[in-house]
Amino acid sequence: MATVPAAHEVERRKRVKLRLRKDLQITPQRYEGKTFYVVKDPVSLRYYRFKEQEHFLLGFLDGEHTLEEAQKAYEQRFRPERLTLEDLEAFAQQLLNAGLAQNESPLAARQLLQRRKKRKRSQLIQALTNILYIKIPIFDPDVILGKMLRYLGFVFSTWFFLLSLAVMGGAVLLVAMHFDTFRSKLPSYHEFFSFKTVVYLWVALGVVKVIHEFGHGLSCKKFGGEVHEMGFLFLVFSPCLYCNVSDSWTLPNKWHRIIISAAGIYVELIIAAIATFVWWNTPTQPFINNMALSLMVVCSVSTIVFNANPLMRYD
Repeated sequence: MATVPAAHEVERRKRVKLRLRKDLQITPQRYEGKTFYVVKDPVSLRYYRFKEQEHFLLGFLDGEHTLEEAQKAYEQRFRPERLTLEDLEAFAQQLLNAGLAQNESPLAARQLLQRRKKRKRSQLIQALTNILYIKIPIFDPDVILGKMLRYLGFVFSTWFFLLSLAVMGGAVLLVAMHFDTFRSKLPSYHEFFSFKTVVYLWVALGVVKVIHEFGHGLSCKKFGGEVHEMGFLFLVFSPCLYCNVSDSWTLPNKWHRIIISAAGIYVELIIAAIATFVWWNTPTQPFINNMALSLMVVCSVSTIVFNANPLMRYD
């Protein structure tokens, strides 16, 4: 007699219908010869990547097809691969937990409210426990970046990239050809770490890091992405700036995504190259000379040591 309720329960599970949210944005991408699909949640600004098989299942989450129908269609499409009801339910539960889909059952509203409460609790617990990585959003820079793009979008054009490479190469060549003179112009150890020079370094660091993050944001806007979050990040109790360019995951061109990721370093190296020429051609004491030297150090040494270091999480 116990098998009757069990069979009835299985039939009930098979008849479950889910509906994918209509406002989700799905973008196909090619990676290492395979097709993936990036799903953007425009409300929470979270991003999810699905394989081709998972994307196939998403197509059946329309509120009309049952899990059983999705299971049969999957096994027919990807034969001889099998999909158990338990695996399909686990996948559906992940979508429900992420808020990407909703259950069309009468209890859906109550379940959705419970999931939201649970997610808020988990986010609060994570924020309180992860004291070594604290992120504080400050403002939405998307409109500002859109206006800046009209005047600075050329920075990420091909012709300016080639020009910047020439400037960087010229700066390196200048140092290499006049290395002895270059080294003699550098301040001594005590002069370099004097109070005045340290102040220059801190000012240069603050200005450069703001430009660094705007570089990420501008490049993302340049290639069609959106940037809705910028703020402060406390990494191991050290204050930093950050710009959330996760929307770059939705861009189909992988080179655009690479450029966005490297945009901060690229901008800093441009500043370092220009600062090298300014420092070389100005007197050894004035404000401009000292600031140029500080920019050279901050935009070259610190960029390579921290931002380009794969073991560090600063970029």
